[in-house]
Amino acid sequence: MSRIRKRLTYANVTATLALVLVVGGGSAFAASQYGKETIGARAIKKESIGPGKLNKAAKAALTGDTGPKGATGPAGPVGPVGPAGPAGAPGSALAYAHVNADGSLDAAASKNIAATKLTAQPGYYCVSPSVPVQNVIASGPGGIAGRSVAASFEDPFTSCPAGAAVVEIEKISAGSFTFTNGPFYILFN
Repeated sequence: MSRIRKRLTYANVTATLALVLVVGGGSAFAASQYGKETIGARAIKKESIGPGKLNKAAKAALTGDTGPKGATGPAGPVGPVGPAGPAGAPGSALAYAHVNADGSLDAAASKNIAATKLTAQPGYYCVSPSVPVQNVIASGPGGIAGRSVAASFEDPFTSCPAGAAVVEIEKISAGSFTFTNGPFYILFN
């Protein structure tokens, strides 16, 4: 206690009192500039008050009558359907096919295919084009964790005829794969 009394001088007490009055008085002055439960317009940041913070009277003041209904389409009502356009240019594929899971050909979705067959080994198909081709690609339902469909002219495992493409379908599951039958599309160029 004697230490505190040694430091209690007139200058220390006056400086502390002045500091308390300045800080407290400044806050009191700032608070007195606004009415009860009000905030000045300059104190509010842009877009800082949402509808949840407004009272019912403020919401009602911001809500107006419903306007007239706008146009139905992007540029007005939809008109009648026009005539059909001319046929497009033929595709570049020399041959293509949709092959069913049993190896049969979907003739309505195929062109220039001589024969298709499911081999004795599950997941392997032979597809023979009826025209000379150089490239082949196959696709089917699959995905990262589904099935993989691949086509090639190399035939290390089956007995497809010369010139036929070999299509293999793998089912991928839990880090391993098995060969499985399934439908696919094939394209030759």
